[in-house]
Amino acid sequence: MKPLNSSNFRCAVACYNRGNVELRLGDQAEAIRDYSLAISNNPNFVAAYHNRGTAKAKSGDTTGAIADYSRAIELDPNLTTAYINRSRAKFELGDQQGASADYYHASSIQPSLS
Repeated sequence: MKPLNSSNFRCAVACYNRGNVELRLGDQAEAIRDYSLAISNNPNFVAAYHNRGTAKAKSGDTTGAIADYSRAIELDPNLTTAYINRSRAKFELGDQQGASADYYHASSIQPSLS
């Protein structure tokens, strides 16, 4: 793993932002590519993992989405949206118990969800 320096940081942010644009335009493959580049430049980029998970979910890679949401949660255990999105992905795969647990955990972080 390369150390994070200002050049890596700028590249990670630029790739992340481009990924956001591509995701909004509906180009999940390019968004995933750019989020992956952002992560390669900053392996602790929580938002890049989360958004790559969203792009994977939209492209039908539910298992990959769960892996990315899980990594985002490892890096930021209070990221409510990652729990909610992982809950949806688990539900889609038929894991109602896992989906319920994630949603319950999200609502414990953000009680307004209850």
